[in-house]
Amino acid sequence: MFLKIRECESTQTIALENLDSFPNEESVWVLSENMTKGRGRLGRTWQCLSGNLFMSGAFRIDLSKERHWPFVSLLAARALCKALESQHLWNDKLFIKWPNDIWAVSNSGVAGKVGGLLSEIKKSKLIIGLGLNTSAHPKNNEDYPTWDLESILAKPCPRIALGEAFSNEFSKYFSAWLQAPEDEQNKCTDDLWINYMSPMKNGIFKHNESQRELSVSGLQNDGGLKTIYIDTQESLIVRDGEVQLIPGSLSKTK
Repeated sequence: MFLKIRECESTQTIALENLDSFPNEESVWVLSENMTKGRGRLGRTWQCLSGNLFMSGAFRIDLSKERHWPFVSLLAARALCKALESQHLWNDKLFIKWPNDIWAVSNSGVAGKVGGLLSEIKKSKLIIGLGLNTSAHPKNNEDYPTWDLESILAKPCPRIALGEAFSNEFSKYFSAWLQAPEDEQNKCTDDLWINYMSPMKNGIFKHNESQRELSVSGLQNDGGLKTIYIDTQESLIVRDGEVQLIPGSLSKTK
């Protein structure tokens, strides 16, 4: 089921409510023209500007089956890349910043965030949220630059068509992953790193625990980020939330 609505506080909430209301549906997607209380990872807020893409999908899942559920964020990132390609909205100015953000490098060489994905599990239901700056972005600041697709690509972005393409791509990858988790994780991490994430190797990250700087060398098949301490060349696998990108270090990478 794919629903289009005019406005809501959160598409995550609407998707969950509709999945509960339609017990015969395995999933529900909701796309809203406006959203008033968007949020991102780690409790951060997401500034929802009119004309951008706000959507969520809710899925019934079986938590009794052993799965590495955090990996779903990477499945969603891959699905978004494929959806952008299908709508002719992908070029080498765009890339995925691990684990689930889409970034772009402007013509001036400044890298900044274009959108983000959020995955959550609530009461045996998986919720995937997407906030994407398709036609507008918040006012930039030096420490946290942002961009939108239309300004980066200099072409219109068909928001609804892109949303539908993303829902189709994610549903396809998610279904395959449920059937063969390890096989699909291998495909996903290889594809993401080679085709959509490689600019990350030019960035510098700070390890939150040690406060030391890291460079990035690739992705593990379980979604972990392969990193190297810059001062000692020791290797370290990091997980979601353990590192922060140093502002400006990914600029002028294209």
